[in-house]
Amino acid sequence: YMLGLSAWKAGDNEAAELAFEQAIELDPAHVKSHINLGRVLLDAGKPTYALVQFHEAIDLDPQSGTAHRLEGAALHAIGKRDEAVGAYRAAILIDPEDAWAMNNLALMLIETGDYDGALRALARATELRDDVAVFYNNLGMALELNGRFVQATDAYDRAVALDGGYSKAVDNYNRVATVLQDPALAPVDLAALAGQFATEVEGWSDAQVASGETATVAPVASAVPEVSAPADTSSVGEDR
Repeated sequence: YMLGLSAWKAGDNEAAELAFEQAIELDPAHVKSHINLGRVLLDAGKPTYALVQFHEAIDLDPQSGTAHRLEGAALHAIGKRDEAVGAYRAAILIDPEDAWAMNNLALMLIETGDYDGALRALARATELRDDVAVFYNNLGMALELNGRFVQATDAYDRAVALDGGYSKAVDNYNRVATVLQDPALAPVDLAALAGQFATEVEGWSDAQVASGETATVAPVASAVPEVSAPADTSSVGEDR
C-alpha cells in the first residue's frame, strides 16, 4: 500500500496500480487500497475500472464519504451526471463539511443548468475552505452565470491571489472585469446562501439522495449573462 502511494505521488501510475493490486491481493478488505487504486485508474483515464474499485470500497465501508465522492468523479467521467449528483450528495450526507464534494456537486449542477443550486453549494464550500483557489474560480463562475459580474470578479480575483499561476482564473477575471452588471441586481449574500445549503443538507435523507430527489430552498433571482466566452470551470481537482 505504501509503495503504491509513493509511486503514485512520484507520477508512476503503472507501478502504483500494480502495488495497490498486490495490496488488495494480500488484504481484499483494505478499503484505502481500493480507494487509491481507483484514484490511480481515474488519473490514467480509466473511470469505468476506477468505478469498480470505488464500489468495492463502498461495499466494505458504506460510510466512507471519500469513496462516495470519488464514485461521483468516476460517474461524471463516464457521463452519468444524475448518478454523479447522487454520489456527491451521499458524500455530503456522510460528512456535511466535505467541501470538495460540494465543489464537485456544484459543477454537476452547473452542467445541468441549476446555477442557483451551484451557487449555494459553492458559497458553503468557500465558507468551509477559504484557501482553495479552485473553489473561488467555480464560485466566480456560478456568480457570473447568475448575472453578478461584480462579485464574480471578486471571486476570480481571490482565486488568482491564492494561486498566481491559475490560468483559468486569470482568464475568467480578465474577461469579466469589464462586463457591466445590470444595476437592478443587488449583490447576493454569500453567507446566507451558505447557510441555506447547510440547512438543505440537513433535510436530505438517504432515500432522497439515492433517488436524486432532495429538498430545495428558494433560489436567488438569477439572470444568465450573455458573454462572448463561457466561464472556464475547474475540474474536480487533485483531491477530487
